Amino acid sequence: MRPMVLVTGACGNVGAATVAELVDRGLRVRALDLPTKANRAVAAGFSARVDRCWGSITDRDLLARALGGVDHVLHLAAVIPPATDADQLAAYAVNVGGLRALVDAAEGAAGRPGVTFTSTAQVYGRNAEATAPRSTDEQVHPEDTYARQKVECEALLAASDLRWTVFRLGMTPPVALVPIVPFVFELHPETRVEFTHPRDVAAALAGTVGNDAVVGRTLNVAGGPDRRAHYRDWLNESLAVMGVAPLPADAFGDRRFYTDWLDTDESQALLGYQQRHYADYLDDIRGLLGPRLAAIRAAAPLVRRFILANSPYAAGAGARRPVVAARSQLARARRAGASVGPWVADYRTHLTRRR
Repeated sequence: MRPMVLVTGACGNVGAATVAELVDRGLRVRALDLPTKANRAVAAGFSARVDRCWGSITDRDLLARALGGVDHVLHLAAVIPPATDADQLAAYAVNVGGLRALVDAAEGAAGRPGVTFTSTAQVYGRNAEATAPRSTDEQVHPEDTYARQKVECEALLAASDLRWTVFRLGMTPPVALVPIVPFVFELHPETRVEFTHPRDVAAALAGTVGNDAVVGRTLNVAGGPDRRAHYRDWLNESLAVMGVAPLPADAFGDRRFYTDWLDTDESQALLGYQQRHYADYLDDIRGLLGPRLAAIRAAAPLVRRFILANSPYAAGAGARRPVVAARSQLARARRAGASVGPWVADYRTHLTRRR
């Protein structure tokens, strides 16, 4: 009989891709996540072969039931930044408490399933001083709540009696249309980023099921050497899809975020998951935009000014100049008959918030 795999956090960015990957491989899948409206909408797109299980990873009775007949657990459920800093105790209850509950339940389960745990490359820290690519041989130096909780989770799992594998994931943006927010401009433009497609992470996770070669290993999982870039270049490449001219370096702050380039030679040799490039991701985004892409391209100068209006650095202390210029661009776009409905709505919301 094919192995049964429990995926926690199954409706998230990597989770949904992992469920699809497991189904494609012919494995039996049980998907566990919170019963939110958004999660139920994602789960509605799962194969009919997927067993859906609703509830919290901190619910020990639920875990005991969910682990029935399970051969392997892919544990993705987590509270992530910035929510980890907004409520550290609640995040700890899920991130550390949830893993502890899962380990206890798995150790007591009849089949004693293996566990693959998704940690983060943020555990390395010291990005401004360190030499890249980062290696799992390095001593960890967590600098934020999320990374500290992940370090504690790694230690908890290593001390268990389970067959475990830890993934330290690189940057894995969702294949989705996400808004530009002011935080985008807080990062230093030369921050090192290494793109990883969610479907490649899913392939790596699926590859750990029944794989003795990865048991007891901590592995960096990311895109690979030819998916590395610096933050501003990476962001500008994505905006170029919409015809938006590059954003200037002085629009960005000096915060060195905790992402970095990673040494993935070992994980790639063991799992062979690095298949997709950033260009593939951008093709995915073009597909999501569909007919809207032409309209956005027609209004590209307006879009760029709207984006820069989110930067406290591009416009100085008042940050009013881009907004004023955007109003003029918007008027011209309307006169030209460009279909900028969604952008007009976002722009109006932006102006309201600024007042």
